[in-house]
Amino acid sequence: MTTCCRTLAIAAVVAFLPLPAGLAQGTREDYQRAQQFLPGNLGHRVYVADVIPHWIAEKNRFWYRKAGTKGTEFILVDAQQNASGPAFDHARLAASLSKAAKREYQPTELPFDTFDYAKDGRSISLQVDGMPWTCQLENYDCKREPEPVAGQYEEASPNKEWVAYVKEHDLYLRYAPTGEIVRLTNDGTESWDYATPIPSLRPMVAQGTQDVKQRPAVFWSPDSSKLVTYRMDTRSAGRFTNLQFVPSGQLRPKAFTVVYPLPGEVLPKADPIIFDVQKGKAIDVKTASLEIQFQGGPGFEWFPDSKAIYYQADDRGEKAIELRTVDSETGEQKVVVREKSDRYVDPGQTFFRFLRDSAEVLWSSERDGWNHLYLYDQKTGSLKNQVTHGPWVVRQIVDIDEKSRRVYFLANGREKGEDPYQTHLYSVGLDGNNLMMLTPANANHTVSISPDHFCFVDNSSRPDLPGEVVLRNAKDGSQIRVLEQTDASELLKTNWKFPEAFHGKAKDGTTDLYGLIWRPSNFDAAKKYPIIEMVYTGPQAFFVPKTFGAAMRGLPSVAELGYPEAAANPWNGVLAPAGTPPEIVDRLYREFARIVQQPDVREQFAQMGMEPLATSPDQFSAEIRQAVMRWAPIAKAAGVRPE
Repeated sequence: MTTCCRTLAIAAVVAFLPLPAGLAQGTREDYQRAQQFLPGNLGHRVYVADVIPHWIAEKNRFWYRKAGTKGTEFILVDAQQNASGPAFDHARLAASLSKAAKREYQPTELPFDTFDYAKDGRSISLQVDGMPWTCQLENYDCKREPEPVAGQYEEASPNKEWVAYVKEHDLYLRYAPTGEIVRLTNDGTESWDYATPIPSLRPMVAQGTQDVKQRPAVFWSPDSSKLVTYRMDTRSAGRFTNLQFVPSGQLRPKAFTVVYPLPGEVLPKADPIIFDVQKGKAIDVKTASLEIQFQGGPGFEWFPDSKAIYYQADDRGEKAIELRTVDSETGEQKVVVREKSDRYVDPGQTFFRFLRDSAEVLWSSERDGWNHLYLYDQKTGSLKNQVTHGPWVVRQIVDIDEKSRRVYFLANGREKGEDPYQTHLYSVGLDGNNLMMLTPANANHTVSISPDHFCFVDNSSRPDLPGEVVLRNAKDGSQIRVLEQTDASELLKTNWKFPEAFHGKAKDGTTDLYGLIWRPSNFDAAKKYPIIEMVYTGPQAFFVPKTFGAAMRGLPSVAELGYPEAAANPWNGVLAPAGTPPEIVDRLYREFARIVQQPDVREQFAQMGMEPLATSPDQFSAEIRQAVMRWAPIAKAAGVRPE
């Protein structure tokens, strides 16, 4: 599928502005130059530092996989000793696996991405082509282990004794030691089945059928004595039919129909059920049917003692969200926290953590106009105190140190003089005192904290700043050691240009719009260029890249064709989602045109040697619509249905 068709498929608005006479965008030389900036080719030229730590034994040792330009390796880090080195002997492991599997493997291209250390650290377990292996680290003897008790479309209990699966719309269990089959339900029917999420179009196309195979929606208790699932009713839900114009193995188009309710239509409904495996009984959760607004299904989590479950329930219209707990013996349900608003409760920015030792809940809310953290009593549901305050946004609860009663969280918009979308790590006492910023660099930060809260891994970069990964002390953010650094030296030799930041004011004169623009490497400031303005106006996320790695994914190659690209996010503002009525979309087009005509914004574009060619909101709107109409036949021919 071409890039433009894929863009239409995700409902992005792409404005191809008309070219002035005499300009020659898209020449053979442009395409040859653009090819080197495709993501697959950049991977051989740029090493982007990105460490995902795998913590070992609840302490502060971890390993990570380093994917370099010449291969991959696994690194072991001991934070307490401030030391690092290979996680194992890659050459010996590759030789042993090659001999045992009768297939050649290279030390820099081992056939697995992850592994687990044994508790004594003397061996590792891994999977090769879906099969389990164990390798001893003393003599590097590698042996294939027995196949897993659960297949691809089954779900095993934590103790591996029971395996859950769906057959003909009903839920079954298989007792692994003997193979005994236990049928848990017997009234499942098509579109009213058990443990079956609503499938999306992707697996249908991949499997070539609407009757897709998928893992059962089964959530086992930690002690393997119970499971919670649901019965999904989609009988009255609305559906969409999609055509695959060029299916594999046949000439005629192939139709796939998916459950896809529209506003005002009947929603699918899920009824949660708990099954006590040991007692052989079903326990209905005492709640009204859960309305499912899209595909998939509800999710549930167990408390560590296996006595209760909890889940989050959203009201249709996104004006209320509840955190609920359920007694696994009786099915009795209790609402711990209910968040409501006359306007909107953002499900993507509403999150929580339970504090096991103190029976409390840390909950996020935008009730004061900014997303902040609030501490609740889990037993009574009463608010104890607001933990964070101020004109900035909490984005994620990273971890809670219950012993010291401090929470670690990511937030943005607090540091002056920075792009407000950049996230930093902070810690604060649960009483709201002693707030500390732990990531000093002016960059976007993603982090992972050690289980003992001794240290954390800090990945940082900006679109115009190749970043680094630093191991820091969790107490004060001080540096322990640099783990990795991005190497863009080979890329910079090609005259590649970093994307440049710009911002302007929205119509209200207050809201700041922050964006990026990508220029071609042969950019000539004396020329005028058309600009591709990229918009995805869903309110559930922000789409302008904020890291060096993300800013390189696909966008530089398009700019090389002579079409600089621009994308912007509103700070403290909401744009209309895909599917917005045409009159609202027109208003968005006109608003963007008005913004780019502002003197300060035009000056920023002029400094880059660019000028938006649309001279009025009406012209800008018309040009976008003409471009969409031009590309629509191509999208249709490729089997793409704009959504």
